[in-house]
Amino acid sequence: MDEEYSARINRLEHTGQATTATTTTPLPTDNQPRTLKERLRNIPWISALITVIAQNVIWWTYPLIYSQHLNGQLPVNLQVLIGYTIFVSLGIFFTFNSRFRSWIAPFFLIASLILTFSSLIKGSIELFIMLLMFSGFMLLVQFKWLKLQNTFGLIIYSVGASFALPMTIFYLQNSYVTEPFLWTLLPLILSYLFFMSPIFIENETPKRMVSLVFGLFFLIDILTLPLNFWTILAILIVTVTWLILINLRLKRDYQMVAFTVLQMITVLMIFFQQH
Repeated sequence: MDEEYSARINRLEHTGQATTATTTTPLPTDNQPRTLKERLRNIPWISALITVIAQNVIWWTYPLIYSQHLNGQLPVNLQVLIGYTIFVSLGIFFTFNSRFRSWIAPFFLIASLILTFSSLIKGSIELFIMLLMFSGFMLLVQFKWLKLQNTFGLIIYSVGASFALPMTIFYLQNSYVTEPFLWTLLPLILSYLFFMSPIFIENETPKRMVSLVFGLFFLIDILTLPLNFWTILAILIVTVTWLILINLRLKRDYQMVAFTVLQMITVLMIFFQQH
């Protein structure tokens, strides 16, 4: 009887060990890309292309419009600056689209840093430092311990994105930068603060409050323009963006491209009326 009881106990212990081994065996992560080819295939290239085009339209349009009455001319060898804007805008897209955890963004941002050392950009030490700092900030913002993924980081990014590229383009056209031109960039800063707030602030309540505050300042600035169809349309875009897109949980893959395209449309409506 004792031998039979001991045999039963041994069988139960053996069964328990087998069950534990089965439950603790890690499951293969088949959904995770394992190779570089798979990672590249999973990148939303269409969204990246749309975002890069929209971002470059924002940066290039207004300086070119403003300089029309100044008889300024862009230098012939613009390939370096065009390359910089493409690389840095790709870095921005991949950084923001991945919630500051992109493996590919640093490659584009480092490429933009290298391009800042060209003779075209180094012609002005101020512009050289500004572009260098902008690319450097985009690299540093991915480090969570620096605590830049918040309202403070949003403000730094908005000021950098609004001044670094438009000022560089304007300077290369005219060999100087005017104070009136800098003041007219205020709507661009406010547009970045408003449209990029959902990217930098994830918590729902702070995100709504911060975007509401910056959105109100942006609307006040728009209302200083002549009241016409384009002004009303810009007001509607800002209002609808806050009421619907910012208050809804828009899928991450569509956030950056949606907000950048809406920002581009709004900014163009303002720029064409300013000058």
